Amino acid sequence: MTRLLHNETDGVGLTQKAATLLAEATALEGTLHLPGVRDDYRCRLEHVVLLATRALGNRVESREVALLQWVLVRAQSARAEDARYGAGQLSRGSQRAPTLEDCDDGWQRVEQIVCNAEGAALEAARFAQALDTAKAREIAYRAELSGKAARKIVTERNRAYTFHADPGFSFGEGRIPSPISASSGEPQAPHSYHR
Repeated sequence: MTRLLHNETDGVGLTQKAATLLAEATALEGTLHLPGVRDDYRCRLEHVVLLATRALGNRVESREVALLQWVLVRAQSARAEDARYGAGQLSRGSQRAPTLEDCDDGWQRVEQIVCNAEGAALEAARFAQALDTAKAREIAYRAELSGKAARKIVTERNRAYTFHADPGFSFGEGRIPSPISASSGEPQAPHSYHR
């Protein structure tokens, strides 16, 4: 990512590159469930934020400032939503970690992701305030909801539900208990479900 950023020029091209990269990331949104796509999406959003932030720092023309702010509102909102999703996914795995240490480690990572969601939401709100339009406020509001939903994942953690598996324990998956004859008390042959 850093290498890509250093290859960018400091001129007007950064604005267009950031906008194009955001469009490419947005085009991936319908396929985020496919292998590797979500990681590509996250990298593109991160690159968009780096490029657009760098361009804003280069004293671009005023007409470009608004475009960059729009790019940043949308990118930060997408990052907040993606972080909320990631926190939810990781929390489910952490809740069922095999050891207490793994569980706590997973929840610490969830907390970090939640902080990313909240930070992205704050940035979206900052740029929406600068733009001062209803559409920008709506996008920032969705980012705020994502940040709050991510935080709720951590605050509603059910410590009593946490599952620590004993490798020797089994729920008996795949077994069908044999019925016992009520009259004889003897096990009966299992019934065949295939006809």
